[in-house]
Amino acid sequence: MAGDFLRDYEILGRVGAGGMGVVLQARDIRLHRVVALKFLPHDMYGGEADKESLLKEARAISALDHPNICTVYGLEENEDGQLFMAMAYYDGGTLAGKIANGPISLSEAVELLRGIVSGLGAAHAHNILHRDIKPSNILLTRKGVPKIVDFGLSRAISGDSRTLSLTISGTAAYMSPEQLCGEAIDQRADIWAIGVTAVEILSGHHPFRRDTLPAVAHSICVDPPEIPGDLPLSLQRILYRCLAKTPELRYLSCEELLQDLAALDPGSISGSGGAVDTASLHPPKVSQRKALSNAVAAASGGVVRESSRKGWVVAGAALLLLVLAVIVFPVPREHVRGLLFGPKEKHIAVLPFDSGDAATAPLAAGLMDSMTAALSNLDAGGQSLWVIPAAVVRSGNLSDPVAAYKQLGATLVVKGKLERDGQRVAIDLDLINAETLRQVGAVSAANENGDLAAAEEDAVTQLGHLLNVSGGRDAVARSGSSSVPAAYDLYLEALSYLQRFDKPQNLDLAVDRLQKAIAQDPEFALAYAKLGEAYRLKYKAGRDPKWMQEALENCERALKLNPELPSAYVTLGSLHTLTGHNELALAEFQKAAALDARNADAAIGVAWSYEQAARLDEAEAEYKRAAALNASDWSNRNELALFYDRHGRYADAIEQVKQAIASSPDNPMLYFNLGGFYLDSGNAAWFPLAEDALRKSLALAATNGAYGNLAMLYLHEKRYAEAAAASEKAIALDTQQILSWRFAELAYRWLGNRQRADAALNQIENVARAQTAMNPRNAQDQSWLGLAYAKKGLCGQANPHIDAALSLAPGDSQVVVNAVEAYNLCADETSAEKLIKKARQNGVSFADLQLDPDMQSLLARVKAH
Repeated sequence: MAGDFLRDYEILGRVGAGGMGVVLQARDIRLHRVVALKFLPHDMYGGEADKESLLKEARAISALDHPNICTVYGLEENEDGQLFMAMAYYDGGTLAGKIANGPISLSEAVELLRGIVSGLGAAHAHNILHRDIKPSNILLTRKGVPKIVDFGLSRAISGDSRTLSLTISGTAAYMSPEQLCGEAIDQRADIWAIGVTAVEILSGHHPFRRDTLPAVAHSICVDPPEIPGDLPLSLQRILYRCLAKTPELRYLSCEELLQDLAALDPGSISGSGGAVDTASLHPPKVSQRKALSNAVAAASGGVVRESSRKGWVVAGAALLLLVLAVIVFPVPREHVRGLLFGPKEKHIAVLPFDSGDAATAPLAAGLMDSMTAALSNLDAGGQSLWVIPAAVVRSGNLSDPVAAYKQLGATLVVKGKLERDGQRVAIDLDLINAETLRQVGAVSAANENGDLAAAEEDAVTQLGHLLNVSGGRDAVARSGSSSVPAAYDLYLEALSYLQRFDKPQNLDLAVDRLQKAIAQDPEFALAYAKLGEAYRLKYKAGRDPKWMQEALENCERALKLNPELPSAYVTLGSLHTLTGHNELALAEFQKAAALDARNADAAIGVAWSYEQAARLDEAEAEYKRAAALNASDWSNRNELALFYDRHGRYADAIEQVKQAIASSPDNPMLYFNLGGFYLDSGNAAWFPLAEDALRKSLALAATNGAYGNLAMLYLHEKRYAEAAAASEKAIALDTQQILSWRFAELAYRWLGNRQRADAALNQIENVARAQTAMNPRNAQDQSWLGLAYAKKGLCGQANPHIDAALSLAPGDSQVVVNAVEAYNLCADETSAEKLIKKARQNGVSFADLQLDPDMQSLLARVKAH
């Protein structure tokens, strides 16, 4: 954190983080200069041999004295054994940021390219490949001079092995065809990446832009690049030659490329706009047109593709390697928690606040969340106070002590009212014993100047006294609150919108209020943290990279103002999980857990990170530790049960969820999960137990999931009319759940009602298409869309979606089952049988295939074999 010291460096702040590690800004106290310290993830080096290899690379890079290469001062090691690289610090942002900010003039674009090519050529002259050239790996000085960074992904190549590629490294969207296929590479792979980057600089878009990463890989291997036709022909020729499919047709060296860039007619690239008026240029000579034609052919693959079959083979190999090179982690589950009754511990729930009028209603809604967070901070000293998260209280639509006690095990509840009369604000609270319904005490806090934060601080302090715990004022201070009344009102209003972020426009409204709050109080750390979380939710919904950047920047600002905000670290961890940077996610969750040992989001985040990294023993240990934080905490024990279920340990999952039910006997979610675990086991002897659990869940709360699971159970038991009825009830509760429509389709097919079955299939297609458009990286949605097309006989449309799904999540059981069925429907029985055999070896169950009448012949053949 800022102000700390590391060896001979004073830390000034955090610059950012990425696939190559965390970057800090620091001051070298010996040489009196500002530097950047890049901390390398531990998975880049496993032992002394790896460290020595990295040190050798650092020495090689530091020897490159070139104006377009970031200066590397050295490679060092901190007390924990983590390596970090000390480099020059530049404050002009990245080339990626410059591209995102709008059009770049043609003359400036060419000048940038000349600098990049010149720097890369100097590295190649020392036998160093970069392997990951892209706009985000090019920094800019304040004057706009490009500086290439992150040569750490490269390998210093000896003179005897110039073309040897020891590993597939880099970013898939910028890889050359041969790099995607794992073939030997040389400097021409970097020249390809320069071509991709050049098109982005000149046009603002990627030359092989597609909806999914597998589609991008396929396009790189077989499609011509999208290059603006209004660029000067000489420049087009350069771009097409850089992007030739085969290395032999590209520039042999950066020196050769630089010569062509230097030879561009200054008159044709002058002007302020990115587009060029080609009519004002001299007509190109025949030789120029021929050169362009040849370059276009090479970039289109026409010269090198022997047949269309070869193109598909190359693309298939690329997609296979993408499974290894690009891991798209599923977005982590939203955790639902409730802290339950314990004999010596206080379990407290803050119920929704009443408000005096409609104008104060948003503030009252936000106050519920803020008060819950402040009460959580009261237990910093481990005083046995367990606060039920506000999201859990809202999810159960709880508004009275009896329901809070029965469903969440709350032993105490806070019921409150917020009133505003002119400038005066008043908070009145009742602390109630939820078991006996007796009032423990009452709290009244007011502020005559309209300072709601001050009134809340007073109320929390008084509540602390009633609860026999101290630190009320410190608790509010630790939360990073604001002393500016107008800013705090806007913050609370934003919290009310974030409570229902699923509603249209609510996220935008929350962002607007938080930005206004920060404008009122630029030191409002908690507002920055919540703004980061709002942008994370926007990124999660639409996968727009700009929201990711906004989320990161606002969390960093929050932590710069208050480095002890666990929520900011949790948001950073969740962001890194969304983008597949598992080690970075783990580090952030661990920081949050260190600050707040009882933070359930942090504890489960650590466990989830281990699980996604296939470190299953460590994941199980962390899930168990989270469950042991409080023996009566049903939510963390439920997460442990879900972990067991995901890995086929159904008996363990059932045991854990039964223990959770013992603590929370009126919890519909737990009965829902219990029924699901019985079903997942595939053990028909447990199906009656599954039905009993699901009916208990529905008796407590009617949900889409419970009716859906009941429909699946009835399908397994061939009770098709009951399956159709349960499916319709599930659909009535939520029309956007694909599985509900799927169960309805299957039930009606078995009943012979083709019209209703086809109508359900149309809904599967519509929902899957909409969800895939919103998030093309969701493998299950891709597989559902592919299956819907296959069921309609549209195999040409089905195959790309099935291929994409298998590339994104080859081990996802639902994806594999849908792929098998699609292959079978499209008469590719061989592929279907091979996939079944391979998946069974990996523990995938195909019991659900028995539910589909279209699959009976394939299952009979597989059984016969």
